Amino acid sequence: FKQMKIKDQRIKMTSEILNGIRVLKLYAWEVAFIRSITRIRDKELEYIRKKAILTTISNILWTFTPILVGILTFATYVLSSDTNILIADKAFVSIALFNLLRSPLVVFPNVMTNVVEARVSNKRIENFLNSEEIDEDAVDRISIDSNKYAVKMENSSFRWSNLVDDPIILKNINMQIEHGSLIAVVGMVGSGKSSILAALLGEINKVHGHVSISGTIAYVPQTAWIMNTTLKENILFGRDFDRHLYNRVIEACALKQDLDMLPANDETEIGEKGINLSGGQRQRVSLARALYSNADIFLLDDPLSAVDAHVGTHIFKNVIGPKGLLNGKTRLLVTHGISHLSKCDDIIVVSQG
Repeated sequence: FKQMKIKDQRIKMTSEILNGIRVLKLYAWEVAFIRSITRIRDKELEYIRKKAILTTISNILWTFTPILVGILTFATYVLSSDTNILIADKAFVSIALFNLLRSPLVVFPNVMTNVVEARVSNKRIENFLNSEEIDEDAVDRISIDSNKYAVKMENSSFRWSNLVDDPIILKNINMQIEHGSLIAVVGMVGSGKSSILAALLGEINKVHGHVSISGTIAYVPQTAWIMNTTLKENILFGRDFDRHLYNRVIEACALKQDLDMLPANDETEIGEKGINLSGGQRQRVSLARALYSNADIFLLDDPLSAVDAHVGTHIFKNVIGPKGLLNGKTRLLVTHGISHLSKCDDIIVVSQG
């Protein structure tokens, strides 16, 4: 069990190093991280060595056990009484029975090892299956035709888990957002701006209040998520290909120049198994995916922070702003910048939840 925990630490550390190898190389941190991995690996080898020694001793004992049992059984039989005579019939039948026991006894140590590993794996699966479910009733879905507001919160409070001891991160939130409006959400770092979007998605636990959404949602997270497939498939996300809409999305998200630089244009594979994109490129691909979905409500978690100033201006003008592709759609824009606030219909200021 301890060996598997240390093995998990080593794999996690190795994965983090590989994901951030560029930063690690730029700062010349190779030696420090090699020491960290070596330290964890040495601990793992310690347990592997102990396990190997115990397994070897166990295998030797269990392999010779049938032979020792046979010798001791025959000796006990003969010495226990003068009338007990070991004849061929009894000896060969006994040896045949001992040989039947040999195979189960030889594999017994391996079975015990597998049982321990299975218990650890089963515990992990149990923890995952017993984790908290997302409350599907936290957000009411209402028909667009029957509701004036695209988003509505009434005296709503939220916390990250169902535990009563956990602090409330959003307290008594009230807001009404009409269809087609552009709303900016601003505030200090850690004030709860992203938590408001998570609450609208139903990803955090509602303590009390009422939340309703009227229409379909597209979400652009602060950290872009990219699939291990082509750039085109990342944007389509399983939807039918519409060339006219696709070209408009590419142009609006300032991806045309980036596509021209890729080896196979939009058929280039990206993600962990393909070409690595910069943070700004990943963010624009994530935004393009949301744009192509043609949803009714767009939750945009600071999409302009990862791009250059001139690219950010282009995206706001051609995507988010009053004359952009999302004109007429409901947009909640979490932002740290103030340059575009004058073009928003309303501004929500978040302070300490």
